[in-house]
Amino acid sequence: MKKAGRAAVPRLRRADAAEEALRKLVAEGDFYELPGVRFLAEALGVGVPTVSEALKRLRELGWISDRGARRRFVVNREVVERAKTEAEAPAASGPRHLLIFTPRDVGASPHEPFWHLVSRIGELLAPDGWTLRVHAVDYGHDKRNRAPWDAVMRTEKPQALIVARGTPWMADWSRGCGVPVFYFGGDFGSFPVPVVGYNSKHLLHEALMQLIRLGHRTVAVPILARSTNFVKRLRETAADVMAETGVKFTLHTPSGAQFELAGLRTCLEKLWVRQPPTALLLASWYEYLAAQGFLAQKGLRVPEDVSLVSLVDDAMSSWMIPEPARFEHDAERLSVVLADWVRKPPLKAVVAPRVLLHGRWIPGASVGPPPPTEGTTARPLSVKPTAARPRPA
Repeated sequence: MKKAGRAAVPRLRRADAAEEALRKLVAEGDFYELPGVRFLAEALGVGVPTVSEALKRLRELGWISDRGARRRFVVNREVVERAKTEAEAPAASGPRHLLIFTPRDVGASPHEPFWHLVSRIGELLAPDGWTLRVHAVDYGHDKRNRAPWDAVMRTEKPQALIVARGTPWMADWSRGCGVPVFYFGGDFGSFPVPVVGYNSKHLLHEALMQLIRLGHRTVAVPILARSTNFVKRLRETAADVMAETGVKFTLHTPSGAQFELAGLRTCLEKLWVRQPPTALLLASWYEYLAAQGFLAQKGLRVPEDVSLVSLVDDAMSSWMIPEPARFEHDAERLSVVLADWVRKPPLKAVVAPRVLLHGRWIPGASVGPPPPTEGTTARPLSVKPTAARPRPA
């Protein structure tokens, strides 16, 4: 046995990860004593109060004891080993319940791609005795919505939770909800939540490149309660495309109410008053359908007057006229990953696992050159296709 030194302590940036880091340090090490609070705070890159709180929790668990006037933190190895054994023990037999949170007013349509993923997860988990239930909840715009989420958890009593299009404050809340939590898309902020989804930056980059090649110079992406990170990635991607092509174009990002079609209509009405775009990028399938209806009401044709691109796919895509330009995703892989995580949750870590897939571009028939403005003719851009990017492991 040896005393833990500075090299044994990983350096972190997030104060909220201090407890997990110390748990891992104690569980995986073979030393009998931890260094002092100030030493740990400096090594972890967090404040002294944060480390003190983390150590307090470890003392409450019986993992460590503070002894002597100098408050040495002694590791109770027997308690730690017992906790590790219990954590590695197989789960008790019997029915198990998976709960899925989805934003209210989203996913009511059976054509929403997320529902195909939900159905597949249910099929994969059913042989292991899992039941599945989807609950639409109000995600809200801040941390004050926790009481309703807690109420649902008390009623459903799930053994695991999947959050569709989650938010940072939900990720914060999930740390204390008592069950493993996984994200399907969304924004988890700085919190270590396992997440699967699509690489939105890659999708945006490819879609913008396709439109710029055709000659579009005014593109809009309606933002319906998307995360600040999504908007940031969108603007960064637009800057990258401008740098790669040498073409300047206008990118509109009008915002609307949370996941409501009325909010999308408000976004589009504002656009057509100010500067009508020649192309629209839609982040969800129901947004694509709503935008198509909006354009039809205005007497605009797709793609002769406005090009439409969906960042997601749907089983009905190939039946539509014109067939939507879109991205095809490997939903089966995401379903398998989530089902595997539900069966055997990943160990808590400072950096949680992420599986973000690239989509395959399907041109469809909803994109074309922009309509020529008065006295000008649209000139498509001749650029080489972007090199294929490696798929994340």
